[in-house]
Order: sequence, then structure tokens, then C-alpha cells
Amino acid sequence: MRTRVYWMGELLASPPGSQRDGGRGVAHHATRRITAGARPRQATAAKSFAAVLLITLLGGLAGCAATGGGRGAGNGTETVAGSGASAAGIVEGVERERFAAMVAVDRPRLERMLADSLRYCHSNGRCETKDEFLANLVSGQMRYRSIEVLEMQPRPVGTAMLVQGRIAIEAEQAGQPLSLELAYTDVYESRSGVWQMVAWQSTRLP
Repeated sequence: MRTRVYWMGELLASPPGSQRDGGRGVAHHATRRITAGARPRQATAAKSFAAVLLITLLGGLAGCAATGGGRGAGNGTETVAGSGASAAGIVEGVERERFAAMVAVDRPRLERMLADSLRYCHSNGRCETKDEFLANLVSGQMRYRSIEVLEMQPRPVGTAMLVQGRIAIEAEQAGQPLSLELAYTDVYESRSGVWQMVAWQSTRLP
């Protein structure tokens, strides 16, 4: 008994040994369609199979939409990782700008970068508020000539950004030249879309 396989009314393959495929049973492109009323069982089976396949495909598409789908899900993960990396880059830029503003004694710019709740602890152990830090900077009691960044590693911690690094400072304190290298840790928080420093702690290195 000869058996033929149909797909959506198309003849796909001939059985092994038939004259159609030379005995190899390989697949062929469809060459004829089922006419109305011809081979009802095969036509019904083909339609049933097509319906099942359609339902399966629709279910798969729905699953992809619900989970973000293959490539899109990867992009979502990359987007989250990218956001963290972007925030670290932004904070690094703000940190370097803050050092430049300290050298330039640019109080308006520093006002925007420093949180009102700032606690700034110097390497000698003296801690200041934001207003105290800015007042001493503007008075010239501590005059920064240069601040060189030797190392800086910002990383997210919860919703904040922790920065650890080393800097070399050339300054004048009470008119006397001062050179020192510091290791420091400071913390930034995003407030109303602006990254501001909320804490600073430094240690003088030998």
C-alpha cells in the first residue's frame, strides 16, 4: 500500500521505493493539491496537524511576550547592568569636577555637588558640615593648588554610590606649603536626579 504525506494540501514526500523519488524517499517540493473530496482522511489529518502547530506557535509567542523573549530579555539584563555602569561613570565625572571646583574655589558649583547633610571628615580627624567646609575653603585657610587622582573606584551600593580612591594634593595651609597623599572613601546619593556627596573620610598615607 502506498502512503503519501500531505502538508496543508501539498504533497511533500513520496514513499521509499516509489517511482517518484527513485527509491530514496527524499522530500520533494509540492507538485499538486488535493481537490475537493479527494483523500478526505489525509486532508483532515493535515488540517488537524496545522491547527495544533498554530496553537503551539501562538503559545510560544505569548510566552516570549510575557518573559521579554530571548534576545529582548538579554537586552533587559544588559540595560540594568549598563545603568549601574553609567551611574558609576557619571559619579566619577562628578568627583573629578568636585576636585577641580575645590582648586578653583568655585563655591556655587560645590553647593550643587554637596548634600546639605554632608559630613566631611579630614585626614586629621576633624569633621565639618557642608557650611563649615565651604566657609573654610572660601576663607583661604586651606588653599588647594592641585588635586591629582591616583586611583578611583566607584561602585553602586543599594541606591547609593560608594567611591574609594587615592589622591595627591598640593596645598597651602595657613600660608605653609603642604604635600600629602590620601586614601579616601566617600558616598554619593542621587537626589532629584542630581548626584551629591553625603560623606567623606580620608586617611593620610605615609
